[in-house]
Amino acid sequence: LWCKLQQPDQMSSFQQASDTIYVHAEAVPVNGFNRATAPSSSSTCNEAGAREYLGGHKWPLGLQNTSINNLAKIPIRFFICDDSGSMILSDGHKLMSTAAGVQKFVTCTRWQELTEGLKFHAGLARAASAPTEFRLLNGGPPIRIGIPDENENARFELLMSKLEQSPSGETPLCRHIREVTDTIRAMEGQLRATGQKACVIIATDG
Repeated sequence: LWCKLQQPDQMSSFQQASDTIYVHAEAVPVNGFNRATAPSSSSTCNEAGAREYLGGHKWPLGLQNTSINNLAKIPIRFFICDDSGSMILSDGHKLMSTAAGVQKFVTCTRWQELTEGLKFHAGLARAASAPTEFRLLNGGPPIRIGIPDENENARFELLMSKLEQSPSGETPLCRHIREVTDTIRAMEGQLRATGQKACVIIATDG
């Protein structure tokens, strides 16, 4: 697997070829990951749970309907999340409520901005029983939420605890993309047969 990297301070459209670096990245298995246990594309979401969760976040009915319809069309989601050291920089923003109930954006770290969104999607996955895999680049094996079994709450709490930790390390993005690609390829036949798709979200600062 070959990945093309660019110098972060040279991202202009006039970049010269000499500014491009090519690196070779080997795919390394993640401990505890078993492709055979990947969520089935035939999974059905908990519509009542999804509506309760989205309604609690003040989503209007139309957006709730769209989200629930998408859960049926996309039975598996993968979040590849950058928890490298650069995410500690304080040029992020998140929405906060004042004592008067007024919402406004405040400055925060890139990691805090990202984890606000990840917590929402993890909560939705659990409420809707919508299989979703969260991968932190440096945070250990992937964590799958939205599989309604006896270990669901433990997995959810583990993910929440990891999102509270400070980011550190490098950016082994290529390895995670390769592993997600292999997982989707193993599900390809079933996804095509049912006319469904897998969704991959890559959240990184570069």
